[in-house]
Amino acid sequence: VAALLAEYARADRLIVATSVDGVYSADPEIDSGAVKFDKMTAKDLVRLAMETEMKAGSRSPVDPLAAKIIERSSIFTVVVHGADPKNLKRGAEGGHSGTEISGTEMF
Repeated sequence: VAALLAEYARADRLIVATSVDGVYSADPEIDSGAVKFDKMTAKDLVRLAMETEMKAGSRSPVDPLAAKIIERSSIFTVVVHGADPKNLKRGAEGGHSGTEISGTEMF
């Protein structure tokens, strides 16, 4: 819903607050070899979301539909850990430790 609203409002940035500090190659609580991405493209996010099994408790930061909306709209997106509200501000202003997702192929 947030991605759709951001697209509708023609937002220039979408901040996704999750239970992890960014987008990982796998669930970091299950896979000790999971790699955190500092930056990725929306196309990569779609691929990763499509590979993730979506069920209750899933560790994917966004579902496949949200990933497709982010890709379609080229909305610059930041995924941050939502436990600390300061991360939302950092996601908006910079200086965060999350994952930046560019709607285009290049940053």
